[in-house]
Formats: sequence, C-alpha cells, structure tokens
Amino acid sequence: MILGALYFDNFPHGHYGTIRQQFWSLLHFPLQLAIVGVVEGSQQLALARYVAKNAEKVSNSIIEYCQTENLDGQKLQDKLMSLLDYFELDSKLETAGYYDFVLDAIWNVGNTTGICSAENAASYNNENATWPDEIVAVDMGLSNGLYAGLGMKLPIDKLEEYTPLEVAVEGWRLVYLYYWSSFCLLIACLIIFLFLIRRHKADLFDFTSVITRFIVFGIGGAMMALMGNDVKLYNAISSPALLPICVFLLFLILVIDKLSSVWCNWRLKKSGQTYALEYEEHGHHEHHSSHGSGHGEIHESGPLHGHVAHDSISGLEDMRKSARWSTHSDTVPLASSTEYHSPGQQSYAMTPLMSPPLMSPDPVAPPHSHTPAPGGYMPVSSGQHYGA
Repeated sequence: MILGALYFDNFPHGHYGTIRQQFWSLLHFPLQLAIVGVVEGSQQLALARYVAKNAEKVSNSIIEYCQTENLDGQKLQDKLMSLLDYFELDSKLETAGYYDFVLDAIWNVGNTTGICSAENAASYNNENATWPDEIVAVDMGLSNGLYAGLGMKLPIDKLEEYTPLEVAVEGWRLVYLYYWSSFCLLIACLIIFLFLIRRHKADLFDFTSVITRFIVFGIGGAMMALMGNDVKLYNAISSPALLPICVFLLFLILVIDKLSSVWCNWRLKKSGQTYALEYEEHGHHEHHSSHGSGHGEIHESGPLHGHVAHDSISGLEDMRKSARWSTHSDTVPLASSTEYHSPGQQSYAMTPLMSPPLMSPDPVAPPHSHTPAPGGYMPVSSGQHYGA
C-alpha cells in the first residue's frame, strides 16, 4: 500500500482550493481501502488458482489413465495411488479423512473389471452418460482434500449440504468481485484526484493521464462482467494471466504518464513559453525608496525565491527538488560563522552578539527610542535594573 501511494498519491504543493483540499483528504479513506482490497484479493485469487489448477490436474490425469491409456486392474490402481501420494493428503490432520476416502475408492476401481476398457471409456463421453461412481469419488476426494488442506475453516452446516469444493467456488465469486471492485475504486479515486489538484489549463499530460485511467477503469469493469457466466469466471480464476493483468494495467499508467510528462516538458522547453508555477503567494514587495511601493505579488518559482526566470525552464529541476518535499528553501544560513561581526557588516538572525554587551541608552535620547543590537535583537526595556 505504501509503495503504491508513493507514486499514485503524490501530495499536491501549494493551495489549490479549500473545498477541493478537503475532498482530496476525505477520498483517501476509500483509496486506502481499495489498495488493501486489491492486495488481499490478489492473495485469495492466487490460492483459488492453486486449487483450480490442481483440481484440473486430477481430472486430466484420470481422463488420461482411463480414456487414453485404457488402463485396468492393478495398473490403473497403481497410477491412481501415485496421484494420491503426490498430493500427500495423509500428512495433515485436516486431510487425513480424504486420504482414507480416496484410498477406498481406488481399491474399488482396481477391483472393477473393465471399468476403463476402450468400449466403456468411449461411452463416458456420450451426452447422457456419466462416469462410474468409483472414479468420481477419486476425483472429488482429491479436489476437496486439496482445498481443505489450505487450512480453510469451512462452516459445518455448509458441509452437510455441499462439498468443500462447491463452497470454495462460491467463495471465489465473492473474492473475484471485491478484487475487481477494489481495483475500479482505486482507479476512480486517482481520476478524481487529477481533477481536484489541477490548477492550470489542461495539456497533453492531463488528457493522456485521464484517458488512460478511464480505459483502465473500463477494463476493470469488463473483468467484473465475467461473473455473469460461471464457465468464463472459472476459466478466468484458473488462468495465470489474471493477476498479471492488474499489474500490467498499473504499469501502463506509469509508462504513459512518464512519456507524456517528458514530451510536455520537452515541448515547453523548446517553445520558451512561461511555465506554470508550483506555488504562488501574495505579499509585499520590498520598499526601494522612502515613499515605498504598492501592494504587489511575489511569485516563488524555485528554491531561491525570485531567482528563476519565468521565461525559461532553467530552474525547473531545482523547483522540482524543492517542491518534492513541500518546503521552501532557506536563503539565510543558521549562522554565518563563529566570529563576531562589527555593526557595519551583514548580520543574520543567529549572529552572536558583540562583546562587550550593549551600553546603557543615552539618557538624552527619547524614552521610547531603541537601538537594535547588531545580531537583530531588541532590548526588552530601556531602563536599568540593579540588584536581584
């Protein structure tokens, strides 16, 4: 979640509207929920694919032994035993019962003559034909044992009506739903953020970033639409491309954002036009004469305020470095040196006071006139105090 927020949740610099900033802050609650949902959904979908892949392996192995090789008797029994030993259902307490169940089913298959003969095996593909109960027991026992071996806590009342694999399929539908719902919510929040923090006229970067996110949002909605068909949903969960699709879509956003920003900066630098400032503040200009100057506007455009020309992009990199930490660079050092300065030299806020200390004020001077110290400090009182 933190890694995703580092790029997709950049903190905007400067003031861009009080109401919009409040919406920007409030939207972080659904944004972070969406990030957590995507991460947790990825883990659950990975487990679902593991079960679906191995269940498919069991079914394909049985079809190969029975319909392709037409094994029978001891040979068929040995093949099924090797398949049972491969999954090691006897190594866990949760799956020990399924191991005994499949072991009994394999023994019944081996004692059934001609169960996988060429004639009988061909009839299993007919429209109304069914597989023998012994072979179905082997298939279902192994598949259910795989899911139970993951440590899932299944409700007792559900197991009285459904097998663990049937319960798993219904759970996968919910996982698939909140995974892509969280993904779509994440992209929707990112789209809203782009509109909230934009303060300048839209350029190529704004168009490409928004359009790309809308396309990704549409793809996420299309993936959710697969829930309307159970076969397509099961195939999607069993596919190894499900999680890489999400990663690829996020990577696509990164690439297009980077390319469009590089292109826009190159065009701006080539044109020599003014660029949008990262932040602006209104204040007073310095008074250059005894009459002073009017109320003006100060544009801060770099780490040294007022030192970057607005008609070029020479200080753009320095401005990025300064704005990245959302702070203003200080042009005044904490202390210029450890030596003392005379009153005529440049002084800073933390310049040490001259020694010896200031003399008492002139009694002839007006009572309310103060003489500032060279270090920038002002005496608290003009009178002298003796004693404790």
